[in-house]
Amino acid sequence: MQSLIEEIKDKKELRALSPDFVGSIVKELLEKRKANLEKKSERKAFIKEVRSVLHSVYGVFKKSKYAKRNKLLKEIAGVDDIETHNKILRLHRST
Repeated sequence: MQSLIEEIKDKKELRALSPDFVGSIVKELLEKRKANLEKKSERKAFIKEVRSVLHSVYGVFKKSKYAKRNKLLKEIAGVDDIETHNKILRLHRST
């Protein structure tokens, strides 16, 4: 299961996701679809399906300017730097 999660998270945009979260999606889809993950073609199709679900779940909240996050993180002056913290939070649609 761990190697499957690592394969799924091999995509750059999915690397930040928690292995537990990815694992929960994998388990959910495995219950719905009895895939033989030993067969290369079925494993590849299953990984593609999981990634699609992850993109729809996780991608909904990311804004296009989310890449600015690292720059803003470096700019934080301290715990009391509310303005920079708010800029970081505004990069995410859920806030």
